[in-house]
Amino acid sequence: MRDRQRRPRRSVFEAGRDFWAGAIVMMVLAAVFGVDQFNRGNLLLASLAAAAFTFFGWRLFVTATKRR
Repeated sequence: MRDRQRRPRRSVFEAGRDFWAGAIVMMVLAAVFGVDQFNRGNLLLASLAAAAFTFFGWRLFVTATKRR
C-alpha cells in the first residue's frame, strides 16, 4: 500500500500512449489507403477508409480532450 502512494501518478498521455500510437498509425494507414483507392476509382474502399480515418480521428480527439 505504501509503495502505491509513493509512486507518482501516471499522466493521461503516459496511460494512453499505446492507444495514441495505435490510433495515429491507423489514421495514417486509412488516409493513405483511402487516397490510393480513390485514385484507382474504387469508391467503396475509399469511403470505408475515410470512415475509419474519421472514427479514429474522433476517438483521438475525444480522448485528448476528455476531462479526468
